[in-house]
Amino acid sequence: FGSSAPTLGSSRGRSIARTHLRSVGMLTVATGSMLAAAVIASASSPWTSAQAECLATSPSRCSAEHLLLQGGRELASKHAKTKHEHLSAETPQADGRLYARRSLVADEGNGAGTRHGVSLDECKVACDSEPACRSFSYSDFSRTCYMKDQEVTMESAPKERRTWDWHLRTYFPVAPNSTVALSMPVNDSEAVPGHRYVERTLSANEGRGVHAELQVTLAECEKLCDVMEACRSFTYSATQRACFLKDAIVAMEDAARVPQYLDYKTYIQVQLCNSHVCAEGTILRLDADSVEGKDDETCCQPKHSYSERTLLANEGHEIYAEFPVTLAECEDLCDLTGTCRSFAYSTEQQSCHLKDKAATKEDAERADQHLDYKTYVQVPLCSSHACAEGTILRLDAASILGQDGEACCLPRHSYAERTLVANEGRGLSMESHHLTLTECEELCDLTLACRSFAYSAEQQSCYLKDASVTMEDAARVPQHLDYKTYVQDPLCSNHACNSGMVLRANATAILGDDDETCCESR
Repeated sequence: FGSSAPTLGSSRGRSIARTHLRSVGMLTVATGSMLAAAVIASASSPWTSAQAECLATSPSRCSAEHLLLQGGRELASKHAKTKHEHLSAETPQADGRLYARRSLVADEGNGAGTRHGVSLDECKVACDSEPACRSFSYSDFSRTCYMKDQEVTMESAPKERRTWDWHLRTYFPVAPNSTVALSMPVNDSEAVPGHRYVERTLSANEGRGVHAELQVTLAECEKLCDVMEACRSFTYSATQRACFLKDAIVAMEDAARVPQYLDYKTYIQVQLCNSHVCAEGTILRLDADSVEGKDDETCCQPKHSYSERTLLANEGHEIYAEFPVTLAECEDLCDLTGTCRSFAYSTEQQSCHLKDKAATKEDAERADQHLDYKTYVQVPLCSSHACAEGTILRLDAASILGQDGEACCLPRHSYAERTLVANEGRGLSMESHHLTLTECEELCDLTLACRSFAYSAEQQSCYLKDASVTMEDAARVPQHLDYKTYVQDPLCSNHACNSGMVLRANATAILGDDDETCCESR
């Protein structure tokens, strides 16, 4: 087979915030019974038994925020402290160690052991049990744990990212009471997916409280929201320096609170693609945790289809190897690795080897086939196809699987110049400046609804129109500057066949407007 898997412990990976904060993000403001106990235990507390009962029965309505807004700053601080103590008690490690997560570091040190097919928690336990282990790298994708003897911090230099090791991250122990997860002075732009936040008036529906923090800056409040997975927005007061994280996805159009309170504002989190669910046939982009968006076009890339064949004689260069993985996971790994064009996979070994070879079904096979390995050929995208003369590559070629003219290309129309028509139809786009006449023709060809356009050579301006214009249509009076209308030769797909005839199967690729050219017998 010739190639062995690279040392995964030396890989670089994307990073997202710390491990123990996942638990924080899922906890709302502590349980009502705990808050009630804190109230009752406080001799100086101004709160009544009725308020304590409220805390015990309806903590979502009697959160730390409401206590603070009513003057209970001291109690709110106690509440936050109680919550953190509760968290520490709920998330013990094997020997009391908590782990922070970051991107892979430039100096990982020496290996201290490897574990395959383990969970992240099992990897933590293994590191805690190994005296030489000071940090580890872990892959959620392959469930592989690489223990290291290097002491790591958030300030440790990151490794350069590679396209094939996106699923590996570095973990290192922090003290149980450490605030590294909340302060986190990250020098790696990918250690936390930093959202952008937009200020608006205080929202009427803020959702549930996720966490409250006092004496923080606006920037610190944003970072807190970034690292807590349940946070989707927050309210902040510059005067009070008070930060309240919320789970509500708020829009600029949502109703405002009446009346507004002090100088509090709601801050909307601009969604990153990593929270988007891609449609069937597509897969989330590799850089989804740094791209703003919430739609398939922005956040997803097409999944290729793969065709199985015998092992190739010339497999090209090996990009990366991973095991144990399923065939579907190997396909995903190839889809997300920019240079991958094919891969070899063994069902028995559950072993995946990514290749840069653009293989075909006709390529020569290896004489001595190896175990049960097969080569899987990636069906290419239209964006790599060269269209024949008279056709043009589709505008959406980067999302269409195929490598033939019918799937990937559109016919180039011919256009006849005439005087500017009186009825131009509707405009299909904003005015396009600095285009040549040829570029304007191509733009019309690539815009499915375009049937004609107006163009000025002096202005180099192009206006696409949906009107099917003829040479006989009335002219505009008066004409405008040097603008001319350009009439598009129609496609057969727009033709209505006479009785007993139907459009040809390839009518969308034939120029014409008569039965002889466009139709065939039923």
